[in-house]
Amino acid sequence: MISDPEQTTDMTAILRRLKKIMALSESSNPGEAATALRQAERLMAKYEIQAEDIELSSVVELDIDAKGVNLSSMEKRLASVVGAAFGVGLMASSCIPVKGNKRPKGKVVFVGDSRRVVGAKYIFITLRRQLIKGVRETFSEILVSAGLDKKALRLDAKRRDAYCEGWCAAVMKQIEDFVPEVSPHVDTYIQNRTKGAIAKAPVKAKLDAEVDALTVYMTHRGVKDGMEVRLHRGVSNSGSATALPRLE
Repeated sequence: MISDPEQTTDMTAILRRLKKIMALSESSNPGEAATALRQAERLMAKYEIQAEDIELSSVVELDIDAKGVNLSSMEKRLASVVGAAFGVGLMASSCIPVKGNKRPKGKVVFVGDSRRVVGAKYIFITLRRQLIKGVRETFSEILVSAGLDKKALRLDAKRRDAYCEGWCAAVMKQIEDFVPEVSPHVDTYIQNRTKGAIAKAPVKAKLDAEVDALTVYMTHRGVKDGMEVRLHRGVSNSGSATALPRLE
């Protein structure tokens, strides 16, 4: 198993080379296949590489900074929806402040096949911008129509989450149209990656005895706005739609 972080760059190149050699070992030419297999075995012995390492080398991770210091509940919900649609693993990080040091931001981390991870990051950033804009504009409309100022009615987390829940449910199909094929090694990668990490107990949701009418409206409005969201692929110079960018 690879463990030395200082060898990551060199080992990445070696694993890439091994994957190509292993592909040749399945050649229909018996001589070529046998030569490739011997070469792969020598490399694996020299660098103490296991078969699992070769499989996991196709799994990568990309992170996105939270808008604030920590991830908001809206960001977590959106990341969960995007991650599920793309079939990628999801990790969330938060940092404990250290006196005298600038506190780093929390992060969303997508884990999976490179094409899926790049796609998930692109879609998450695009949708987060639209989601934040949508919830702010919707609440501003409510204030204006009711003749209230911002101090009279607060956009609390419950109402933001209600809008987000409806919006994400409506936009799910749009996300799925961007999804490439899945990698089967994501769960193993995350288990290895998070060994020794402090796991937080899941937070139990509090059920309100009463849900106010405004919260219900925010959910319905989120669904309506989410149904109007449109995601577009990039367009090349020739005018044809381009695929999502690859992670080299």
